[in-house]
Amino acid sequence: MGNYARACLISARHRIRLMVEGNPKTPGTACYGRFSKYRDGMSVSDAYDAGVRPEDIRWDLAHRFIELHP
Repeated sequence: MGNYARACLISARHRIRLMVEGNPKTPGTACYGRFSKYRDGMSVSDAYDAGVRPEDIRWDLAHRFIELHP
């Protein structure tokens, strides 16, 4: 499965907390653009609406770029 976070229930209502300053992704890549859409305190649902993918959230959780809070 790669370097993704272990399966867990991610609710659309969870709030995202950024754990890094700046964007840790490679500039010019699609994932860089999607990471830049995160905002502290936004819900997972808002992130999806902005274009963030579920696999982005799992990857960013696994790499501790973000945390989720109820």
